[in-house]
Amino acid sequence: MTADEERTSDVQRVLEWLYQDELRHSRLIWRLESDARLEPPWPFRHLYYDPAGAVLVDLHGHPKLGGADPDWFQVDATDPVALGLLCGVRLPQHSEILCHGDLLPVLQTLGATETVGMLEVHVCWPGELGPAALPCEPTRLTPRHRAQVAEDGWRPDDLAEELDEEQGGVRWAILRDNRIVSRLLVQRVSEHLAEVADVQTAADARRRGFGAALVQNVVRRLHERGLGVTYSVHPSNRPSLALAASVGFRFAFRWQRVRVTRPWEE
Repeated sequence: MTADEERTSDVQRVLEWLYQDELRHSRLIWRLESDARLEPPWPFRHLYYDPAGAVLVDLHGHPKLGGADPDWFQVDATDPVALGLLCGVRLPQHSEILCHGDLLPVLQTLGATETVGMLEVHVCWPGELGPAALPCEPTRLTPRHRAQVAEDGWRPDDLAEELDEEQGGVRWAILRDNRIVSRLLVQRVSEHLAEVADVQTAADARRRGFGAALVQNVVRRLHERGLGVTYSVHPSNRPSLALAASVGFRFAFRWQRVRVTRPWEE
């Protein structure tokens, strides 16, 4: 087996392991699959896998995400000892970790830790969607909607790169008088899951049901394709949590975002 074939085999084993718990690991799967499409491909030597259940992605060599300060990692493990050993070898002096709360003691053994945020993931599977509160016919945004997107301040330059859910994502919006009043982004995060993200309603259009109507309509379209849908939100964002619940999303799990500063080593 050549080095490239061995690397491909290692990556495939990681993906197969992640798919055993598809919902919990969907973001990591999505990142790996997205990176595999880059030209030139992301060097998978920066992907580390431990049979005990620890996965750590080193972003130093990443052509798009590498070089940021601090470096970002996503980790999960069934064996905290294995995770501690893996992190101890790979983490730089400054990093941010998105992890489960029960792994915090492991990170505390590696250096000073500070919890700087949290993220809840909610899910809605086909058959769980609630009834529509407000009829709507959303518009898929494309480069021809650049003026409306620019007025909304929603990254108009990215429109040209958003080809589908798997390459950049797909934006949907409710338009009124040629203006965006509510919008969201759909991104494929794994084989059977899509993420609804960046949900926002214009300030003068809130509390009128536009956000829930848009989310409900887009989720229904995804369900018709056999996809489950995830919705990530900060636990303090009560309006967003209420919107998700009204549509049919239910709590799945919570990540902690932890900043780790390790002792400086010469």
